[in-house]
Amino acid sequence: VSGQRVISNLALVGFMGCGKSTVGQQVAGELDFEFVDVDTQSKAHSLII
Repeated sequence: VSGQRVISNLALVGFMGCGKSTVGQQVAGELDFEFVDVDTQSKAHSLII
């Protein structure tokens, strides 16, 4: 639709244990986005954040 922004990515930032993953999974489901947990990805590839 003309004049509307299209969101392709969304990042949630906050302290450990504040619910980013929980909210992220819910939002991803509502927007039909893929949910990617950066903590899980960094551990899988032996990266330190």
